Amino acid sequence: MDFYDMINKANQYVLDGSFKSPWKYIIIDEFQDIAKSRAELVRALRKGQEDVSLFCVGDDWQSIFRFTGSDISFTADFEKIFGATQATELKKNVPFQQHDR
Repeated sequence: MDFYDMINKANQYVLDGSFKSPWKYIIIDEFQDIAKSRAELVRALRKGQEDVSLFCVGDDWQSIFRFTGSDISFTADFEKIFGATQATELKKNVPFQQHDR
């Protein structure tokens, strides 16, 4: 069983009711690299419980994993796919820098 099998199995468990999500908040980083199977799992988790908030961080200019199945349309069509949304554009990126002491 590989990573993709695990994602698909998790989605199956959510859809058939074997797993009921206790989470009210789902946070996804590097959203621009989400693939269809992972997006379907997120959608299933949201549908399985009321009032689930989805918080995603991503930059469509940094999408680099198309070879693993990522699909930038999940970012471009976010509201159509995941429902009502509020977007906040970050104007400045401050990367983490480790300082020697």
